[in-house]
Amino acid sequence: MRRNRSRVTNGMLEAFNGLIQSAKRRARGYRYPQTLILMPYLIAGKLSFNLPNPV
Repeated sequence: MRRNRSRVTNGMLEAFNGLIQSAKRRARGYRYPQTLILMPYLIAGKLSFNLPNPV
């Protein structure tokens, strides 16, 4: 059994993989492959859309 002496884990990579898997689930049913490519950017980017409030 190897020990991880550097104490570096792959936690960030696993988290990113989870985001990609979530994006794949959300993109099902869309017509274009570009939608699947765009989904991780929208999920991981944590964008804030400041839309005007309807009056």
